Amino acid sequence: MSTVAIVTSNYSDEEWVFRAIDGGLVVVDSAPLADVIVVSADCLGPIVEHLPPEASVVVVGDPMHPPERATHVVTRTWPDDQLRALLHAIATGRPRSVPPLPPPTNASEARDATRAITAARKLAAAADLATCESTTVEILVELLEVDRAYCLYYDHGDHSLWSEARLAGHAGDDRRAVGGLAGFAAHTGVVAIADQAGSDPRFLGEIDDPHGDATDRLIAQPVFGSDGDVHAILICARRGRRGPFGPDEQNLLARFALLVTPILDQLSIQHHAQAILDDEVGHDGLFRREAVDAQAMPRWGDVVRVSPGWLSWAYWLLVLLLATSVVFVVLGRVSTYSSGAAIIRSSSRTSVTARTAGNVTTVEVAPGDRAELGTVIARLDDTDERATFTRLEREFHPSSAITCSTRATPAPMPRCGPRATSSTPRGSRSASG
Repeated sequence: MSTVAIVTSNYSDEEWVFRAIDGGLVVVDSAPLADVIVVSADCLGPIVEHLPPEASVVVVGDPMHPPERATHVVTRTWPDDQLRALLHAIATGRPRSVPPLPPPTNASEARDATRAITAARKLAAAADLATCESTTVEILVELLEVDRAYCLYYDHGDHSLWSEARLAGHAGDDRRAVGGLAGFAAHTGVVAIADQAGSDPRFLGEIDDPHGDATDRLIAQPVFGSDGDVHAILICARRGRRGPFGPDEQNLLARFALLVTPILDQLSIQHHAQAILDDEVGHDGLFRREAVDAQAMPRWGDVVRVSPGWLSWAYWLLVLLLATSVVFVVLGRVSTYSSGAAIIRSSSRTSVTARTAGNVTTVEVAPGDRAELGTVIARLDDTDERATFTRLEREFHPSSAITCSTRATPAPMPRCGPRATSSTPRGSRSASG
């Protein structure tokens, strides 16, 4: 039976570990002889030099600053069942075996199984771990409708967790399964679910979700190999305002993880074989470097390009000509010319009509002069009109005038009128009367 040694600086930590074990492991006094050692962070330094290199050490301390020798770091906030599962998996050296999923029992499960199979077929073209990782992330985002997804590979030997995309970057990837939901799933083989990442004591943002926050929902699904070890961790992250991961989504993710197993087995074998070949080449091994390089060359070439080089710039030239033609049709103006007999009508000429008929005696303007309002353009012969005017004026103002006289007797005011006596003959009037 697996054994555990407890080395703590206070009794409360020791009691907590005893309660969590609940008889699942044998407690021994000699730390070097135990399968797993649970030690407080302040007690780790004095006993490190007495531990064998292969000893598994679970430290009760801060997961953000894990010690070098730590296999995993826990805190006092861990529930007993989670600590028990972790210690048992590390002590035995084997994750918990997961029973196979039962076949679908209804139409909804059948549709989910079909979706998982269809999604897993996209991984058939993956020739390396980097391609497999990027394709898996795209599948998870589409399959479970999550905001972010990660595929972390796990090495059981040195407990390293890494991303091929991040490993190829400048900073590299030196993460280990010393904490987080991903580390717990890697050691135990148990699915780790957090409805709110910040409230789960196992959560470690640097490992689980570097681009998320403490309010997100997470699920970490281990991917087993044919040897029974965990080879990868699939992590899906969803915003806190969205719904939690339900049973149907958990089963869908588990089915997809089972379908990924044979692909990861093949890539794992290829990865280890390439590492051995690289090591042999570095030490002048069995095969020559030229032969290894030739074997590593891709067996397929680039797309055959039969189009000439001028075709690309000719295409853009045609596009430019088309755009210029459209602009000319919209904004350009083309003059038109005609020949032959034609009638020209001036649209700017205005007819001036006299109100009375008569002969024109004089024209007051010349062609091209500017005429304003009130300008006299021409004069007509007005002999008849003037004679008529003179006759009417004479009749309206007669030549005789009526004069007024005053009596010898003084009066207040002279009276004038037709009855007034006058020295002039009766009937003779002034024109101004």
